[in-house]
Amino acid sequence: MKPLTTSVYTFSNLIEGGYLYVDKTAGIHSLIKEASGQYVLSRPRRFGKSLLVSTLKAIFQGRRELFDGLALAKTDYNWRTYPVIHLDLGTAAAQTPEELEERLCYTVDSSAKTLDVPVTRKRAAGRFQELIDNLADRHGKVVILVDEYDKPLLGHLGNPAVAEFQRILKEFYSVIKTTEAQQRFALLTGVSKFSKVSVFSDLNNLTDLTMSRHAATLLGYTQDELEHNFPDYIEALAGSIGKTVEATLADLRGWYNGYRFEEKAETVYNPVSVMKCFQELKFKNYWFETGTPTFLIELLRRKPVDLGKLTAAETDFSLRTEPSRAAAPAGANRLPDDRTGRGFRRHNALSARVSQPRNRTIVQPLAGAGFFADPDIRPDQCPATHCPGPERSARGRHARNAQGLLRRGSEHDYPCR
Repeated sequence: MKPLTTSVYTFSNLIEGGYLYVDKTAGIHSLIKEASGQYVLSRPRRFGKSLLVSTLKAIFQGRRELFDGLALAKTDYNWRTYPVIHLDLGTAAAQTPEELEERLCYTVDSSAKTLDVPVTRKRAAGRFQELIDNLADRHGKVVILVDEYDKPLLGHLGNPAVAEFQRILKEFYSVIKTTEAQQRFALLTGVSKFSKVSVFSDLNNLTDLTMSRHAATLLGYTQDELEHNFPDYIEALAGSIGKTVEATLADLRGWYNGYRFEEKAETVYNPVSVMKCFQELKFKNYWFETGTPTFLIELLRRKPVDLGKLTAAETDFSLRTEPSRAAAPAGANRLPDDRTGRGFRRHNALSARVSQPRNRTIVQPLAGAGFFADPDIRPDQCPATHCPGPERSARGRHARNAQGLLRRGSEHDYPCR
């Protein structure tokens, strides 16, 4: 068995280290086979976004040897090399607008140094533009990959000063539009879906893949991928818990499957939860321990809402970046599944179709927070007051548990009846 890892997300290190890699390059090829493209993709934390960015970087750097045996190597992709501007804004969180400007400058300078291109302009947006111009003059086209594009804003939602952070980022990201002719490919990834009327108002040419069928299974594991890539691990888990393989697969499905990123798309497993379960040989709420977005918890503390009664339509989650209504999620919400009676089928909150959306005073603050579902918490652990689990009758305790869950920093996937 190839070893598993949840801490290596650089594609070259993953392949060269001999770790198990679930081949997603067929889906990647569908994005890069066109002559050019500019995209934005939102997914929950710990869902493989950084690995996707790193994989694209290796492709555009022409590192064909890393892809031997993978789907991309069997296509007619031409493997032309391009200079790749890789900006990881996970380290760009700042307490003041001035600090944000400095961190953006540092991030651009680091990429410029790696690419051996001088940049001299004062502001971050100017340096970004200068870097692209200089690289295009040398090479013709550039590739832009921005990971965690929303991180600089998430810590300031609900703060009146967010407008200045927003202005700086709007100016910075507008460079991507003005340099479109110099780009071969551009992708921005994050955990939130900011409306194009705010941060991206000048970047309305981006193709949003968040709820697109073309990217619905690009991240996360499908059922076929799980069974094809992890048969030995599934058997080992079955032996450890004393169940058959079929029963173990059912348990895996109940614990970790259910993200749907397009109304008719196949559901996918959370990759970190699956990997950790196989490593530890037991079921546990692994995503909760590593994937909780703190900005959501902070906003829920300020504006408590009854999560157990939350239902919303797609339009409720397309909000502009204002202090109280800033981000929309890339998560999932459970709905009843007729196949199991007591089981659940998850729908992406962005695409949930409901005939009667609940009171907007409940929906909007949570939508502004960027709500994600926790795929690890099973129905019988649900703290919602209408929980169908074995403790359903203890409504008072459920309500207290729901608030306690928020205080502990957890996100939960509440069932809707």
